[in-house]
Amino acid sequence: MTRFRKFIALPPPDRCLLLRAALWLGLTQVGLRVLPFQDLLDRLMDPGPGRESSPSTPAAADHIGWAVLTASRYVPGARACLPRALAATTLLRRARLPARLRFGVTKGDGGRAEAHAWVESGGRVIIGAEGLEQYVPISGMKGAVE
Repeated sequence: MTRFRKFIALPPPDRCLLLRAALWLGLTQVGLRVLPFQDLLDRLMDPGPGRESSPSTPAAADHIGWAVLTASRYVPGARACLPRALAATTLLRRARLPARLRFGVTKGDGGRAEAHAWVESGGRVIIGAEGLEQYVPISGMKGAVE
């Protein structure tokens, strides 16, 4: 089955969520290139007026994680943890679900620092769980908000 047929076979709410995830991944990519990081965070952390249609349940948070991971396969440059985490945080906050954007560091090959971004909602990791145990969380980040 082609990707397009798989997409069309999805229920309409899933198609809409995938399109919103792709949109936010793209906007995040642009924002990372043209805005200072703190300005981008401030804009993304504001849920904006109104509410996007998503049921406010833990399953809805997992569904947003699925949509961001799936859409990131098709948006150029969006496979990295930072755009995924920023897009997921934005979608969660717009759905009025708890979202905590987290950052961590570890010592990589050759002693160089490596960073990772992930998102938690309701005490669970929604995006960025792979290899998370090796990272030491950085606390006190303005972007790490509920």
